[in-house]
Amino acid sequence: MIAIREIAWLKGARKNFEEFPEDVQREANLALSAAALGRKADSAKPMKGMTNDDDMELIRGSGNVFRDFGHPDAEVLQLKAILAAKIIGVLDDEKLTVRRAGEITGIAASDFSRIRNVKLDRFTIDRMLTILGRLNQDVEVSVSIQPRRKPVRPAAPHVA
Repeated sequence: MIAIREIAWLKGARKNFEEFPEDVQREANLALSAAALGRKADSAKPMKGMTNDDDMELIRGSGNVFRDFGHPDAEVLQLKAILAAKIIGVLDDEKLTVRRAGEITGIAASDFSRIRNVKLDRFTIDRMLTILGRLNQDVEVSVSIQPRRKPVRPAAPHVA
């Protein structure tokens, strides 16, 4: 089982975040998911200006930031983020540049750069699994299915 740290939001930050453009939210959610797995996406920057005196109210997440924001494909995005974090981890642990990783695997250095910057729209899950395999990683997949906390109601039929 992969240990995913819970993401908590500072007072008002989640509401402000929801006002960002969707593509910005998606990239930030991917970076947050990598952080929840103990990795840092290259696109992530440390927060500056916070002090211990700042009033903070934490809002707990579900463990899947994409689900927290209502993405219909939350599980797929979470899995991509987990796989990206694992790939970033191998690159970091092995001290591989994107260029060297490309030479070793035969996968374009630009793809490794996209993964490091959590720009994952071009990647399928099986492609990311292939990349891990080419990085000499064994991948074991385990699936757990359980009812969602909040039931999903199907959309009402559209009558034209």
